[in-house]
Amino acid sequence: MVTPVFENKVKEWERKRLEVRKGISDPHYNEQESYFTELEQMAFSSPVKKKEMNERIVQLREFALGIAGIKPDLSAALNSFLTLSETLFGNPDFKSVAIKEKLAADLLSSPEKEKPRPQPKDNGKTIVEMDTIAWDNATSKLWTGNIWAYDSVANDFLIVLFNMINAEKSVPSAEIKRLITFANQISGKEAQLAADVQKFAALSDKYFSNGKMDLFQRTLANKGILDKWIETYNSFIKKIKEEGENKRREEDRRKEEEERNKREKEEPRTKGKERKKEKNSHGCLWFLFLIGIFWAGYQFWYKDYKRDKNAPRSYVYATNLFLRSSAIADVEYNRITTIPYGSELITYSNENGWAHVKADGKKGYVASDYLLNSEEFHLLNGVWGNEDAKDAVSTAKCRLAILNYLKNNGIKTGSTAWQLYAKPKEIKPNSVLYPRLNDGYDNFTEFAFILKDNQTGNRRLALYSFEEDETPVFRYTEDAPVKGDIKSITYNKWNNKYKVTYSNQESGTPPKTKKEPVKETQPVSSNKLTVLSTVFANMDDNGDISSEYGQQLYSDMQYLIGKVSYRRQSATPETVTLKVKIISPNGTVAKGKVSPAGYTFEQKITLSEKEGTFETTGWGSSGGKSYLPGTYHYEIWMDGAKLYTKSINIKEKKKEEENTNLSDDHIYDAAEQMPEFPHGGMAGVMQYLSRNIKYPAIAQENGTQGRVIVQFVVNKDGSITDVKVVRGADPYLDKEAIRVVTNMPKWTPGKTGGKAIRVKYTLPITFKLT
Repeated sequence: MVTPVFENKVKEWERKRLEVRKGISDPHYNEQESYFTELEQMAFSSPVKKKEMNERIVQLREFALGIAGIKPDLSAALNSFLTLSETLFGNPDFKSVAIKEKLAADLLSSPEKEKPRPQPKDNGKTIVEMDTIAWDNATSKLWTGNIWAYDSVANDFLIVLFNMINAEKSVPSAEIKRLITFANQISGKEAQLAADVQKFAALSDKYFSNGKMDLFQRTLANKGILDKWIETYNSFIKKIKEEGENKRREEDRRKEEEERNKREKEEPRTKGKERKKEKNSHGCLWFLFLIGIFWAGYQFWYKDYKRDKNAPRSYVYATNLFLRSSAIADVEYNRITTIPYGSELITYSNENGWAHVKADGKKGYVASDYLLNSEEFHLLNGVWGNEDAKDAVSTAKCRLAILNYLKNNGIKTGSTAWQLYAKPKEIKPNSVLYPRLNDGYDNFTEFAFILKDNQTGNRRLALYSFEEDETPVFRYTEDAPVKGDIKSITYNKWNNKYKVTYSNQESGTPPKTKKEPVKETQPVSSNKLTVLSTVFANMDDNGDISSEYGQQLYSDMQYLIGKVSYRRQSATPETVTLKVKIISPNGTVAKGKVSPAGYTFEQKITLSEKEGTFETTGWGSSGGKSYLPGTYHYEIWMDGAKLYTKSINIKEKKKEEENTNLSDDHIYDAAEQMPEFPHGGMAGVMQYLSRNIKYPAIAQENGTQGRVIVQFVVNKDGSITDVKVVRGADPYLDKEAIRVVTNMPKWTPGKTGGKAIRVKYTLPITFKLT
């Protein structure tokens, strides 16, 4: 039970915390307010898991460093709190210890004033005892007034600094003492630099003594501590050199004045000679002026121009690529802009997975894995036969797979060579397919595509899998028929063979099907074709028939596909163009972005026999929301004449029959009262997802989007368990979907007969880049 003292502590802390917020004026401060809530949960809630506590401590420590320039007192108090938290967070009595130690009061109280830093003694040595004679000798050179001696000392310091950053173990305390000593030595020269070094040394001492090497390196890079120090150091060196330069100029001026006085005592020159000398001096000044202009132009324009002109070019093959101000991924603060596919980049360097580039006049860093040289990019870019092809192959790994196939087979691309042609994404079958084959590469779906030789009409199919790091792995290739798209691909693990099924493949005899309880018009003849009958089925994303032809169709259907039986007068092969209207119950014609005027879609069919069957294009959506319950009309047209029409009765989504014998541990597919999100129902779920989903950075870099279907169980107490992906889009997106669902608050449980039961629930989560 919470004691009144404890409640008063919480109220007092909340009041003081709000006062602190009101005193902060930095525009970015509000973005960090959520960390205060995390802090409260750590101090005044039940103990949390060790892993979760570690993650929160890392976030809070980085936050404390980030606001050091905004509210130093608050930063110091946060660090004090974290030091205690690291010791206590594993203690089950954390809450009582937090109250006893007055953590709330410590957090917001002003720390004692900082004691003055030790200053050098008269003999030039520091209070801190040096443990190396060489270091002592180097620092003592500071007092000699020799600028280059100071550079040497500073370079020694930099060496120690970088050794610390690159070390693989904790830095010895002697190294920390050297840094503090150096700060003390130069405190009389440049107070700001001394303060920065002192902060850095104290920070290093704390992190390294705790073995927080990885945290230290990320904090150092993210917060720009090293860049700030180097900038201050350069400014300090510049200041010292300017002082020396001023002294030299003063000495030169004094000598020049002495020389002028000496000349005035000498015998005066003739006026003619003086005029000649004056004329010559003017000429020299003009010459020096021109030289100065030339030098300035070289330094400030030509050097950069020549560098950009000679730098190699690279090209972006990902859909979008982030240009960053530093070579750090998975963060948002360093994003400069987004570079689209096909952009040419001036590339200065390429190392450790990052390229230093210039794009549209802006310099920065990009992930070099998403760049190609000129030859490779133009080979890949020439493969797109239409815009739909590029849209259908939107991820970087699949584009690399196509490039791999082109290079390994010596294939040329372009309007007179090989290209990829595709239909819009919503149309199935297509010349691009992403099947899941379970052939040993289970990290991603496989990728199949068809290339066409524009000169000969020949076509080739290729199939690729992907390693865990998205490296393309060639699996299979075969000659594709002249007409038809990829309907499905299967893999037989016993003989290690792949089987590809193409659309528009004809058979001699129409199959026998179950009779549908729908009305069908009489066959309509034309001079070329007579449509005898049509049966329909539901086709999924992979091109597989999920319900047999002729069976009842429901409103959760994904793609409506028809199998048409026909008769012709001639056996001569010919290609005809059919147009289809799918008319909804309200009388409107279903349309997509590429639908021809007045029709849902059109399709070219090659007929080679007098009697046979062919399949129409699948029409719908992967989400299964294109069809409502009711009666649809399916019309087939050719040359402006309607050949055939049929009514299709689509029913409401089929529900599982209820089990009246309720078992305590049984998981049901449905309930009389389904589980509900307590904070606004489905609208609340959408709001929760929009606030809590963190789009994986690597998926953003790849331009990866998709819909993840997650299934979970809502228990009798409303808790969420058994979270799994039933239909994935990408491993990174799948993982994030599982994370955000697992962390959901409790739901209102499902009930049947007034009794709470365990119920399965399916939730679609859409990841879309804006």
